[in-house]
Amino acid sequence: MAQPVVHFEIIGKEPAKLRSYFGELFGWEFDTSSPVAEAVSEPDDYGFVNRNTTSDGTGIPGGVGGGAAYQAHAMFYVGVADVEAALQRAERLGGTRVMGPERAPTGLVVGHFTDPEGNLIGRRDGVAPWGGAAVYADRSASVQMVVCLVSASSVTSWPGTS
Repeated sequence: MAQPVVHFEIIGKEPAKLRSYFGELFGWEFDTSSPVAEAVSEPDDYGFVNRNTTSDGTGIPGGVGGGAAYQAHAMFYVGVADVEAALQRAERLGGTRVMGPERAPTGLVVGHFTDPEGNLIGRRDGVAPWGGAAVYADRSASVQMVVCLVSASSVTSWPGTS
């Protein structure tokens, strides 16, 4: 079964400035009350944005975070049943593990890998109402893709969803 894109993420050196920028640009409002895994962002400097939809229901929730030690990138998330198993499968298919699985204080688990072309991909575990995986575009050098996968095994809710 194919997994859907369920979450986006924007990471930068100055997360508050990014949240202000995207809030002003797109009218997004952020919930910064739930910490994330330190491997993803400074845990208390990540803001979840609710799922904003078009009239046909199209739209996904997302988040903006990072910090001085984090590379700027944007990604999307795709849901998986088991992040470790998904990372192992990615490796068997020619990918390379970069990070994870890493668990956030909320129980959410994430992992990243590069695909055979060198694009950064990520995986996320945990029962969120949407699942999750990500595609990453690194603006620092060449554009890269990251996909973070999420499983539905341990988290019962996800900030920014309503």
